[in-house]
Amino acid sequence: MKKLFFTLILLFVYFINCYSQEKFIFDADYTIFRNNDTTSLIEVYLAFYHSNLIFKKTGDKYQANVLINIEFFDKGKDERYLNNSYKLPVNISDSSQFKLKQKEITQLPAILLYPGDYKLQIIARDAADTTRVDKFDFDLTVPLYKLNELKISGIQLSTAINESVIKDGMFNKFGYEIIPNPNQFFGNNLNSLYYYFEIYGLKYYGRNVLLKKSITNINDSVIYFVSDVIQSAHNMIIETGKFNIDTLESGTYFLKVNIVDDNNFVLTSSEKKFYVYNTIRNITDHTAKENVDFLKSEYATMTESQLDNEFEKAVYIRTDEETKNYKSLTNLDAKRKFMYMFWAKRDNTPYTQINEYKINYFKRIDNANKMFKEPFLEGWRTDRGRIYMIYGEPNDVEKYEYEADIRSYQIWHYETIEGGTICVFAESKFTGSGIYELIHSTIRGELRNEDWKNQLKKK
Repeated sequence: MKKLFFTLILLFVYFINCYSQEKFIFDADYTIFRNNDTTSLIEVYLAFYHSNLIFKKTGDKYQANVLINIEFFDKGKDERYLNNSYKLPVNISDSSQFKLKQKEITQLPAILLYPGDYKLQIIARDAADTTRVDKFDFDLTVPLYKLNELKISGIQLSTAINESVIKDGMFNKFGYEIIPNPNQFFGNNLNSLYYYFEIYGLKYYGRNVLLKKSITNINDSVIYFVSDVIQSAHNMIIETGKFNIDTLESGTYFLKVNIVDDNNFVLTSSEKKFYVYNTIRNITDHTAKENVDFLKSEYATMTESQLDNEFEKAVYIRTDEETKNYKSLTNLDAKRKFMYMFWAKRDNTPYTQINEYKINYFKRIDNANKMFKEPFLEGWRTDRGRIYMIYGEPNDVEKYEYEADIRSYQIWHYETIEGGTICVFAESKFTGSGIYELIHSTIRGELRNEDWKNQLKKK
């Protein structure tokens, strides 16, 4: 009997922990509103998935905790502006698989910021296992909303807007309960796009204006459009509403709001990106996740020239098969998905929101352009740029310049490649040209020329 009891305990622990095996992820979004003539207010919205959390039984409930750290970095002053930490308790009464498919939506206390350019970083951890972590990075510009200047705030996307029932509810604004949608995804059972924004300074403008609201696709084609004549004797008015989007195909869209005068001149505007994703019933969760991530990436809106340029720069890491496959593509969407997957499968930290591998690769491109640029040739295309891109920065560089009877040359030393190797670059025969060619290397597969020293002689 005792053995059976312990077996049941082990099965119970396994059942509870099986949900913690999923990758820890969360969603985040923000909206900026007016505070006063010197500061603006930012609201941050978060969503955590119950299936990602480790719950522990406490009394007749199950509880998990999320540790949240939010940091604003002021780019203008090159310093940290704010660093706050929060602990979010998550309680559920039922740990069944159905219930664990739900998510916890929260809104952090409003933060006041001065106008400027900021980097916002949000890091969240499961308190039961702090190695399970995810993060978001945003670059944002905080505008100044002056009292007497006609402006539209940021746009908050919502899954529902109702009259407030709880007086001091987390999502209350001016008598409305506005439930945020931190991942900006709609579709499936979310066929209505609700929105909230604020208009400032209409009282001081003194004339009627036309408020235009539209939904456009990535090609800026208008899908839905409504307009109203508005006026106000107040310093601020709020605008709420919804669009029924059940007919939209999966893709990236924009909610755009413009205020125009009698001559159709745009006086002020605001816009918000959102995504529509309608799953197919027999699609696998893995494929669905891939498609969702793709739609949220920059590749969903990239032009063909941007894609071709990026693929060209990836010449040092792409395989022959990838080159063949990409060049066979004639459809823009196919190219977008190819390049998204090209970098995704090289991401060595897929649990984070950014692809560090890709970022580091393009940092090398930038560095190569700065250090090795030659006349009529970008740095990454040069011989030195190619070696730098493939093998990284050398451990040591010997420079021999302005010798009387030999050309200027450099010897790059790589101590960790094949037990120690070198690359020799010589300036072209036109002295002072700044063009360096690889004339010898001991790296396997590179140009090898044991007589390289004789090649340095000026003729």
